[in-house]
Amino acid sequence: MTLTARHSAILEILLKERSASVARLSTEFAVSEMTIRRDLVELEEQGLVQRTHGGAKPNETRLHELSWKVKIGQYVDEKKRIGQAAADLISDGDTVLLDTGSTTAQIVPHLAKKQITAITNALAIAAELANFPQIQVFVAGGMLRKGLLSLIGPQTEAFLRGLNVDKLFLGVDAIDLEAGFTVPNLLDAHTKQTMMKCARQIIVVADHSKLQRRALAPVAPLGEAHLLITDGGAPADFVEQLRLHVEVQIV
Repeated sequence: MTLTARHSAILEILLKERSASVARLSTEFAVSEMTIRRDLVELEEQGLVQRTHGGAKPNETRLHELSWKVKIGQYVDEKKRIGQAAADLISDGDTVLLDTGSTTAQIVPHLAKKQITAITNALAIAAELANFPQIQVFVAGGMLRKGLLSLIGPQTEAFLRGLNVDKLFLGVDAIDLEAGFTVPNLLDAHTKQTMMKCARQIIVVADHSKLQRRALAPVAPLGEAHLLITDGGAPADFVEQLRLHVEVQIV
């Protein structure tokens, strides 16, 4: 396992279990406790974890603002299933808007045979879509968030405003019954709101780690989405409550 992959896996454990000891991580990854301590020091320097006596816990202030490199290594199997389910909803001739995100990125591999128009504010997604000659691709400009390789802000919104798309695949960082869909960045939240105004159908794609959480900036109440696609790790009781507000598909 590479260093980057181990760091992503450590973060996944901390996000899932809320804390972990050095001894537990050492056993999990078959490396020395000294190696794990060095890993945790590096992750702490990135602001992603808080070291504790004998272990670490996730840094709550950065919990939903992880870098692209970290995000694409988390819950990969779950995101692939979500991506497949989302792509199955896309028909030839559709115009789709793909929001930035490691989960929305997993939709792209399943579009190889689709005859569609795609719009995105995510540089990584645009680069992947460029491999499919039959897909017409538009990229929304704006301010680059370097860590996430996404474009947001007034220029992005000016491009999107007035467009009409069939389906929006929206990424969010947190989902809460009261707070709705939220993200850590206010500009990002406003850009997502503009996206929602463009779309006839709004489909939120989010793995189970985003559930029962809140981030700083509200995007929309749950009821403004037409569908939420998440994975089987979602708590059944929470899903039951979600379904009072929005259709939920479990994959």
